[in-house]
Amino acid sequence: CKGDLEQAHAQVDAAKAAGATAYKTQLLTPELIATAEAARYWTHGKAKTQRQSFEASGVVPYTAWSEIVDHCGRSDIDFIASPFDLYAVEILAQWPGVMFKIASGDLTNVPLLRAVADATDRPIVVSTGGATETEILRAACELGSSKVIWLACTLSYPTPLHCAELERIRTLTHLIGQSNWSQNARQFGYSDHVGKPASAMGAVFMGAQVLEVHTTLTPGDDTSCPDDAMALDPAHLADYVRAANTAAQMSGDGALAPLPGEVPAR
Repeated sequence: CKGDLEQAHAQVDAAKAAGATAYKTQLLTPELIATAEAARYWTHGKAKTQRQSFEASGVVPYTAWSEIVDHCGRSDIDFIASPFDLYAVEILAQWPGVMFKIASGDLTNVPLLRAVADATDRPIVVSTGGATETEILRAACELGSSKVIWLACTLSYPTPLHCAELERIRTLTHLIGQSNWSQNARQFGYSDHVGKPASAMGAVFMGAQVLEVHTTLTPGDDTSCPDDAMALDPAHLADYVRAANTAAQMSGDGALAPLPGEVPAR
């Protein structure tokens, strides 16, 4: 929302209208997670440092998000937030119904993982972009018995088609399913930095039950925010949701048995 709560309210409305089931944001303080000289993750945009890139995404005082939490409740969609520090976890934990997301970059942040696991009994969304199998399994261990929605991801903004790695959804499902921490309730999905209807459909066909995609109300803005390089406007978000729902409808259960419509031809 680029630091603008009015825009955040409009984003909630746009997400609901497009058929999305959740609105997701992040709670961060740029100076707490990047030094003034830290190099940028990606080369596009006007920011000269990673801290400037975070600042370009907009900063909202943590407690101010409460009105967006209420708006999501009235709109019957989930409010999901990625906390980037322990104070953000403390604030989010005060609001009933909030869901937490662990960003890919914090998959190895053990204090944050433990704090989030202790703060909620709702499912925790965990993105795994750029991670190794060992790091993912260690995160699973730290989260213990928490309910987790594991998201496969390619951690590049935007992601070119040949790097989408949708097959990671199946690999992740197998990895967690075979681990010693597989007894917790879990779902699997894809954090989509391609942002095309085709990637939505492909992810669902690979078994994704949850999709995350970046959106914007101001496509084409000249901005330092790297998210906007791949963000969908409301119309394209609606196309994306329709594609995902179509893929889910087409998938079926895989049973090798005649469907009612096949019986007359047997």
